Amino acid sequence: MERKKLDGSGTLFDLISQMAENNPGAIGVLMDSLKDDPASLLAFLGLDDMNIRGTQIWVGFKDYCRQDKKLFWKMVQQRDENFVEAINRESAKQGSKYKAVLGGASYGNPEQIVFTEEEMKEFAEKPKMVHPKVKDKEMGF
Repeated sequence: MERKKLDGSGTLFDLISQMAENNPGAIGVLMDSLKDDPASLLAFLGLDDMNIRGTQIWVGFKDYCRQDKKLFWKMVQQRDENFVEAINRESAKQGSKYKAVLGGASYGNPEQIVFTEEEMKEFAEKPKMVHPKVKDKEMGF
């Protein structure tokens, strides 16, 4: 699936669908965030600028932030390097061609947002990361 640039046209549902890339977990994160705080819609632009969509949203939320919504959005707001690294490690393992970046993805530089073969191999070999604040938090599955 090729990522299309957000252009502001369409409905709110269209925006969420485009950001979530049909990933149910990502849809849940985005919908819950809007339900809790309608202003979080602006934070979606941060995700887009970091090239974080679909499975990457779910990985950042579930794996790195252990489903802590406030921590997730804080990591996006702060453009946290470890957050981006954690997402890229899992994305590479899953074979995604897109990588998360600290910013600038909204400007459409394809070399910046697509893994090279070398990067993919390097990230895929690294272990999973969890934010230290939630490292010992049990996952309720």
